[in-house]
Amino acid sequence: IRSYAFYKCSSLTSIEIPASVTSIGDEAFYGCYRLVEVVNKSLLPIERGSDSHGYIGYYALQIIIDKKDSKLYTENDFVLYKESEASTLLISYIGNVTDIVVPSEVTSVKSYAFYDCENLRSITFLEESQLKSIGESAFIYCSSLTSIEIPGSVESIGESAFEECSNLTSITFIEESQLTSIGESAFYDCYNLTSVYYTGTASDWSNIVISDSGNTYLTYATIYYYSETEPLEEGNYWHYDSTGLIVIW
Repeated sequence: IRSYAFYKCSSLTSIEIPASVTSIGDEAFYGCYRLVEVVNKSLLPIERGSDSHGYIGYYALQIIIDKKDSKLYTENDFVLYKESEASTLLISYIGNVTDIVVPSEVTSVKSYAFYDCENLRSITFLEESQLKSIGESAFIYCSSLTSIEIPGSVESIGESAFEECSNLTSITFIEESQLTSIGESAFYDCYNLTSVYYTGTASDWSNIVISDSGNTYLTYATIYYYSETEPLEEGNYWHYDSTGLIVIW
């Protein structure tokens, strides 16, 4: 396999290397962010996380010799990876629907899972979702994404997770939020992001660690909290609580 043969084939999730292959050229699989499964029938010593043999194992979650041992499967146009009974990774979206709902069994959105899905407008995680983390650059370059609902179970959002989602205007955290960390540049160039909504009991915003170089537009958005009290006046769904924060009824 020659150098750069599959360079930046970012939609590739699985590949089988036949026994006849004796060499893989430089960066043959570099930038194949979603290549999580390698079926290796060759004699090449392919290892997870290694940049040798053209980066073929660099992004891999499993390297196997028989396809029957695969942990990859497809459900509703999502490529998923079953790490264990309690852990399911969302690897990639292969459909063409612009407004999608993620399967509730997903516990993590892997890095680059929605990389450059430029037609994606909205994504919803169900209230019963088991999602714990959103990986690095998971939604990077999703330039048509306007809104996203994140379940309260999410504990971390990775670096550059929503970078250059230039049309993202609002984020809604559903249920009681467990969010504790936001990676560097997670919302870099999300210059239209103006609103963050909590529809459940929110954790103290000041306790959320934001790693950034001044580029997290989330810090400039207005944060709205759900109120369990009556609105101040009929038809008024917005008012201030005792701390001065705007709350949503």
